[in-house]
This record gives sequence, C-alpha cells and structure tokens, in this order.
Amino acid sequence: MYQRSPRRKAVPQHLSPSKSRNDWPKPPSSLKLTVRERELWYDGDTKTFRTVEEYSGAHVEAASTSAADILQLATTMEEVMVVLDESGIRVSPDMYKIRLPPYFCCILRDYLEASGLNVLFHHCISNNPRSFLSDATFTRARWHVKRKPFVGSESDMFWVSPSDYKLHQEVLKHLGSAGFDVVLRAISNIDHNSARDWSIFQFSFIVVSTCRSTSFHIDFHDSLAGVAWHVMIPLRLVPDSPPELVVRPEGPDGRLSHVKYEMGLAHIWGSLTDHSTAICSYVSGYRVCLSVSVGSISVSNVKRFLSDISQQYPPRNPSLLLDWAKTPHFSRRGKCSLPRFSHEAVLGLEWVTQYNIFLTLQRSSTDLELYPASVRKWITHQRYCFSTKHNGSTPDGHDFNSSHVRSARRTLTFFREFMLREINFVFSVDRDNGLNQCHWQKRYNELKEFVKKNGHCKLTYKVNPKLYGWLRTQKYNLSSVRALSASKKHRLHLMQQLGYNF
Repeated sequence: MYQRSPRRKAVPQHLSPSKSRNDWPKPPSSLKLTVRERELWYDGDTKTFRTVEEYSGAHVEAASTSAADILQLATTMEEVMVVLDESGIRVSPDMYKIRLPPYFCCILRDYLEASGLNVLFHHCISNNPRSFLSDATFTRARWHVKRKPFVGSESDMFWVSPSDYKLHQEVLKHLGSAGFDVVLRAISNIDHNSARDWSIFQFSFIVVSTCRSTSFHIDFHDSLAGVAWHVMIPLRLVPDSPPELVVRPEGPDGRLSHVKYEMGLAHIWGSLTDHSTAICSYVSGYRVCLSVSVGSISVSNVKRFLSDISQQYPPRNPSLLLDWAKTPHFSRRGKCSLPRFSHEAVLGLEWVTQYNIFLTLQRSSTDLELYPASVRKWITHQRYCFSTKHNGSTPDGHDFNSSHVRSARRTLTFFREFMLREINFVFSVDRDNGLNQCHWQKRYNELKEFVKKNGHCKLTYKVNPKLYGWLRTQKYNLSSVRALSASKKHRLHLMQQLGYNF
C-alpha cells in the first residue's frame, strides 16, 4: 500500500462495453424419454429437448428452452457506471461500477460453502487469531490468512488468499464460470484510447465485522495509473448496514464520500482513488468481499506490480508474472481466455438433465400426473430442500445445523435455486393442492360415478378396496371436530353434496 500522492490527470471517460456471449455448455448429447403419448428427445441441431404429440392425426412439434438457454438469456452487458455521491458529484476520477451477471454471486457463494471457507471466516471473526496458514480443520485446502496489518487492534479485518498455484487456479476457474469476463471487458473499455492486455494477478477474500478507524491509502503505485485496477465484489453484506467504503476527494477542502456496496455490483478503481474501509461495528454477522487485482503487465512495469503484491501467492517473482502476461486473461483484440468449469459441472450433470426434462414437460403440460415418477420425485425434493434451507429446520423439527439441513443446502445450492427461480418454479405448494389435489379429485370422481350408478355412498371393502380406504381417510381428515383449512372445507362441501355422512 502507498501513502497519498499528488493527483495526476484523470483516467479518460469510459465507453459502453460491447455486447458479448459466453461459450455455454452443451446439454447431454442424447436423451430420450416417453411419457404417456409424449416423446422427448434431444435435438442436436437446435440444442434443445423437443416434444411430439399426436393431435387430430397430425404431429405437433414444440421446442423447449434448455438450461444453457436460460443462462444465456440471463447474461446481460450494461454500461460501466461512474460512482457518484449523494449530490451527484463523481467521488473519484477513476472509480466505476458495473452490474455482474445475475448468477455471479450464486456461483461464488456456493464455492465458499463447498470449499469450507465459510467455516474459516467464522473462525477468524470469532477467535481473532494472528495470521496463520489454514489446515484441514477449517478447509479442504490451505489458505493464507493475514490480519489487516496497518490498523492493529482497531479492526478485525482478515485477508484470506490462496497459498499456492492450485488454489489460485481453482478460484480463477470459478471466476470464469461466474462470468468475470464481463468485468474484464468493462475495464478494457474504460480507456478506449489505448488497447491493452489484462491479466488477473492477485485476489483475496476480505472478511470484517469491526473497524474503529479509517486508514486512507491507494492500492497501486502512481506509475500504474490506468494499467492496474482493483475490483471489489461483495459476497455477503450485513442487512441495513451503513456504507462500507469511504473515498477522500482531491484537495484539503473536499468532503469525504461514502460508498455503499450492493450485491450484484462490482466496484472498480485504480491508483487515483484514495480510499479506506468505513468505520463499522456489526452487532451480528460480518461482511465478505472478493478483492481482485487486474493489470496490464509488461517488462517495464513488472517491478511496480511486484511491490503491490501483499498476499503470499503469487510470490514476488517477475518471471512468473511476465509468463502470465504472455497469455493474458483478456487480450486487446477482445478475446477472453479465462479458465472455467462448464455450467453442467457446476450444477451437476444429473441435476441439469432433470431440470431440462422438467422444463420441457412444463411447457407442454402442467398436469403433474403426466410427469414420470423420477421427475415428480425431483420436484418434491427441490421443494423440501428449499423449505429446509430457508426455514432453518426440517418439517419434522430437526435443528438448523443438523445433517439434514446441511444436506439440503448442499443439494439446493444458490446457483440451482437461481436456475429454478428463472423459470418461476413453485417452491411451496399447499399440502391440499398440487399433486395431492389431483389424486383427491380422481378418487372423488370415482365416488361420484358410484353414487350416480347406485344412488348411495354405502361402499364396502369388497366392492372397491382402494376407494373404501380413501373414504375412511376422508372421514378422518374432514371430521367437523378438526380445524379445517379452506381447501378441506371445500372438499367437505363436495362430499356432503354427494350425500356422504360424516
């Protein structure tokens, strides 16, 4: 970190970034399913699941949207926005913000949970240890944990960063899968007069719950103005908290500007932004942000980049950074080369397969009885996991930290939940509605036919065992001494119309 230096010329104004599309993963290469009169199969030409139905002797064909299409529709490119204060004045000549893809934070938050980083964050805030190298007690890998060095006891801020190349690449792949190329493209368009190659050379997770004083600084040396950028991405914020960042303007008479982080927005600033973590003291909880350093590394400036590296990895080795610069993550020609996992790998191939089948069936029919048993079971499980994940306990009263709840959070990840929300998936259904209502209506129609034929409801077990058992269940569920819901009252009324005596 560097002390405040005199201002130079502001970084040129930005231009709107050009539109771009990612290379989305392909759905399964072959899949065929028969549901009653419906036949589903994967069409390699259109990359969708398709249905064919017999209707009035003619084949009617309907295309379905796949999971990859949903992700492509959700990817939006917006203009780079200048950060303004409450008076509408620009807080810094080189500070911007950009909206991330809607699933970006979902993928990163799932990574925090799966890698054990959330456990490590909680340990840091709860115990306030000195800097250390994490072990398997807290995470599946070893992370370098560093206490904020220039504030001392005034803050409990920790920097958690990869300790080796393997972890560095792992985080990088998750950034690529989440769509970080949107940020790289935005940076390349901030200064449109000079085309540069951009490389991600450093990142860390910043965790803090208390900060009692400000410490203004710049992140890069003066000579790196316009060629080095800092990206701050919030992954966990404390609700109703004050602004998290304070920026000091140019001149002694300038008024400090406070910047509020927002989920789904990335803040970008360079070496002209004199800033500090805002004073905070969260009663409960802590915030987590991902800090990413991006630069245009060359032989002439590599030593300056090395002096800005404060984490354990990458080491202060000029040959390593120059080697990375030979294959930049974003080239001046507009090509993004970020490593990434396929979205099928992140979501799980089996889950994506069921998702695509459900999406196809949903477009052709909303009657759950026409769905195969495997899809109905999948739907029920998603709803169960949603209820367990958000209510903090299972319907049978299990504790929030029980294995049942942890399993539900692993099954219905933030990314999977996002995918289901995109298609308006119904997570909660009244117990007396949905598929249960279909079964009830089917038995009710059978009873109605029996009454029409025999003129009474006195059904015996020998005549129809299933309908007889259903009637006994209705007598118990619709008893007048029990508290009935609106749907049960309606069922009671229908049964009484048939002459059934409760």
